[in-house]
Amino acid sequence: MKPIERWKVRRELWRLHDKVTRWASATFYDPVRQFVYDCFFQHLLKLHTGELELTQRVAILVIFQPKGLSQSTLLTLDHLHESGWSVLVVSNHTLTVPDRFKVLSRCAQLIERPNVGYDFGAYRDGVRHLWQGNTKPENLVLLNDSTWFPIRLNDTSLKRMEALDVDLSGHIYKIEDSEKRERDHLESHLLMFGKRFLEHSAFLQFWNSYVMSDNRENTIKRGEKQITQTALSLGLSVQGLLFPDSMIEILGGLSDIELSNIVRQMVHHRNDAKVYCDRLLANSEAGQPWREDYLTWVSDVLFNSRQHLFSVTFIETAIHLSGMGFIKKANDNRHQLARIAVLHAEDEKRIEALNEVIRQEIETAVKSGVVAEP
Repeated sequence: MKPIERWKVRRELWRLHDKVTRWASATFYDPVRQFVYDCFFQHLLKLHTGELELTQRVAILVIFQPKGLSQSTLLTLDHLHESGWSVLVVSNHTLTVPDRFKVLSRCAQLIERPNVGYDFGAYRDGVRHLWQGNTKPENLVLLNDSTWFPIRLNDTSLKRMEALDVDLSGHIYKIEDSEKRERDHLESHLLMFGKRFLEHSAFLQFWNSYVMSDNRENTIKRGEKQITQTALSLGLSVQGLLFPDSMIEILGGLSDIELSNIVRQMVHHRNDAKVYCDRLLANSEAGQPWREDYLTWVSDVLFNSRQHLFSVTFIETAIHLSGMGFIKKANDNRHQLARIAVLHAEDEKRIEALNEVIRQEIETAVKSGVVAEP
């Protein structure tokens, strides 16, 4: 009998540890912590009034930057104001006096709070603050600083989301499993709520019943997945600027030469995908069939998109052909590879020039990261 490899044992033990930790957190710790937190809610938050007016079009921007405010955050604040949104900033860390001054000059209100519950914990406090203060927006945007946004000054993402005229919209509509559509969700780094959802009793019920967690998987499950599924269960309209069908339609409309260039520009963080796409390119160069196989593969991975993401595998195509306006800041290998690909694409003028501030911060992130090829 072949002995079990040690790395496999460690992997399974870690998975078991993670499951037990998530269960214990969800069952015991999170509800108790939430009860105590809500009892002292008003005392835990520090509210500051900004220089701009709070209107019926509100964007809640969540930031967590304990090492100091980034220049790209100021860019985001300016973009929101220029796009007609009044901003409530929720910081999961106490800002320095100079940083607080910079934020207050560009927003209507600033809340400083403990770093509890990731982005959805901060979204919850922002929503509760607005409703308790009788500021009930007609339009609401939720976004956080886990991405660089907008990556270009002329970005139209917010305008295009409004033009969708739906009850809940986002940048990316993600399908994790084509056979388990209850996992469908809009990615939470940018969400927009229409008037019909905001006026529905289920909206406030969601936030009042939402239990914050410091476990990332629990936050994704209870937060971005549940808010999407809540809207869908109510029969409300939900749509993303990017979703699998839209990407497949765009790719299907390209010529063979254009499509083969797309295949070459893909970001591979998995060796099996790289080997498969290299084989398709070889078939293309040899005059053998490949196009339909590639489009079928794209459909398969985007309708089961836990590994191959718009913001990684298809990042250049998403930016150039679909107007994707963000780049993720995550430090894992696949997002590092995506950032490198974006810099190369800009250098070779395959995509429109990035904002200079964004470019500099991405270059810094690339230099500080370690990248392993697939």
